[in-house]
Amino acid sequence: MDVFVDVETIPSQRNEAKERAAARVSPPGNISKAETIAKWEAETRPGKEEEEWKRSALDGGWGELCCICWAVDDGPVLQSCRPSLEDSEKHMLATFLGAISDEQEQQRGRPITWIGHNITGFDLRFLWQRAVVLGIKPPIKLQQDATPWSGKVIDTMHTWAGNRGSIKLTDLCAALRIDVGHDDTIDGSMVWDEYKAGRFYTVLHHCRADVERVREVYRRMV
Repeated sequence: MDVFVDVETIPSQRNEAKERAAARVSPPGNISKAETIAKWEAETRPGKEEEEWKRSALDGGWGELCCICWAVDDGPVLQSCRPSLEDSEKHMLATFLGAISDEQEQQRGRPITWIGHNITGFDLRFLWQRAVVLGIKPPIKLQQDATPWSGKVIDTMHTWAGNRGSIKLTDLCAALRIDVGHDDTIDGSMVWDEYKAGRFYTVLHHCRADVERVREVYRRMV
């Protein structure tokens, strides 16, 4: 069975995450005067620390899931979400994994083909890493180590751009004149700002639209 999937992630909310990010930031090596370093520490360091912390959203060991959307074959787009930080990431991820497992059982154990955009470079490994961190034993194989040519996953980015190339999903849709009819106003870099501002449903709308986009791209390719 074909499972089209997309995830949205946010920076680590662990107490020590910002301290860890701060420890990775230091003044440029080309400045040495005490007053110049002091100026950098006061004016530049805070922004650099914030940037470093935000990058944890790309690291499944530290970053966290806020939304998972998927569709099976030609079925509707489904979702497992965490609308606020008070909601359980573990429950959200377990719900998603359980839903895919149940669907596979209903389809009499049909093998899963995971389909997504940069799914081999990000989504599947992030899902697996979060499962490990949260102490979840996935009831299905997430194929986080599968190559784009394994037949277990289909990565539309690699299919289009090659193993060393890349292209944004929205750019690929523009090239192929694919319009899924969504007024999607954000991209992945804006997810945390929207989420922390309480606009979770903008994030959800974006995630759902990406699942629909990747399914249309896949249909065009096969």
